[in-house]
Amino acid sequence: MYVPESRAGRARRADPVIQLLVIVLLGTLTYAIIEAPGDAWNSPSIVACLITAAGALTAFVLYENRHAEPLIEPRLFRSAPFSGATATAVFAFAALGGFLFVNTLYLQRVVGLSALGAGLHLLPMAVLSLVCPPLSGRIVGSRGPRIPLLLAGAGITASGVLATAATRSAHPSDTLLYVTYALFGLGFGFVNAQITYTAVSGMPQAQAGVVAAVAATSRQVGSSLGIAVIGATVASGARPAAW
Repeated sequence: MYVPESRAGRARRADPVIQLLVIVLLGTLTYAIIEAPGDAWNSPSIVACLITAAGALTAFVLYENRHAEPLIEPRLFRSAPFSGATATAVFAFAALGGFLFVNTLYLQRVVGLSALGAGLHLLPMAVLSLVCPPLSGRIVGSRGPRIPLLLAGAGITASGVLATAATRSAHPSDTLLYVTYALFGLGFGFVNAQITYTAVSGMPQAQAGVVAAVAATSRQVGSSLGIAVIGATVASGARPAAW
């Protein structure tokens, strides 16, 4: 009632054509990634999905470049902060989605924990993901986004290294698992708050809503692709007896 719809001079019209192309692109690509380990990459259904995804992406680019009022303005990607923030959102949430998916399976199927036990083991990640964003915001306000992003990269990378070491055993040290999940929560907590800030910085106010929306959508795209890619990798490489 009181908050304006947008800082732009007029509201943007819906674009069902480009929305349909995005749905087809993401749907066929995700399906192909998930089903490829079982059907093989050269199976007709997977090849058809990949061709459809490539066609939808090509049509998307051509349509947006020619449309008078595109859903996603291609010129936005000429901005290094915006492009970097979009890529960061995709990869960070791909890491989060895949990390949670695989570690939940590992804790329950390999270690033998209950669903409650697995959740309690992952609690350090959740707590630090909650605590770190406000701290990250304060650092950004005084020092800029570089330090939080460096801390985020270091935390997520260190967590990945420790996770590789911890999950080699069906009876890992609880302390090692807690440290692994805490480091991931620290890294993710420092990166998430920077995505929208970095994407919007330097953009015209009239484009702020579109830029923030693309950054938010990139998070969801990253989550779906991360679960698909990492899940497919595990499905193709894990032993049936273990998983």
